[in-house]
Amino acid sequence: MSITSAQSFEIILNGIRRQVRGVSPRMSLLDWLRESGLTGTKEGCAEGDCGACTVSLVDRDAHGRPTYRAINSCIALLPMFAGREIVTVEGLARDGALHPAQEAMIRHYGSQCGYCTPGFVMSLHEGAHRENMGGCSAIADQLCGNLCRCTGYRAIRDAACELFKAPVLSANVGVPRYEAKLRASSAA
Repeated sequence: MSITSAQSFEIILNGIRRQVRGVSPRMSLLDWLRESGLTGTKEGCAEGDCGACTVSLVDRDAHGRPTYRAINSCIALLPMFAGREIVTVEGLARDGALHPAQEAMIRHYGSQCGYCTPGFVMSLHEGAHRENMGGCSAIADQLCGNLCRCTGYRAIRDAACELFKAPVLSANVGVPRYEAKLRASSAA
């Protein structure tokens, strides 16, 4: 049986519209990201169990505000994202300012070899946009899809505790605080 290429479609990747052409309908989102030069997203298990491949899928709520869902890109087929928006670890920093999840991981030494770090950062990114993330069980639930074999989880959980205790959403209609701050500084 031959596999034909999927027709072309658009995907919004880290805020930029990208045209996707000539890919197999069986290509994973992870493989396409890495072939596109975005190698921060890693393949660990290729089964959706380790979280090294975590990226954020952006949806919109009833008011048009972005909502984020951490997904395993190794088990998601690229054509499923036609017309959708994806954020990778490379897309979190804006104008040289790290995302608060990245800053918290650095402050708490939440990385050793670094292989799992992008996946943890993306799970923290999603959690930063959720409500009621302060409790231990909420943090455990948020991070349960990510595995680390070197650092251990204490530093990563400490980063999560710091990140989730501070309110991330501003009063600026659901715009994340770091994005609102960047918008304000770029408007000046």
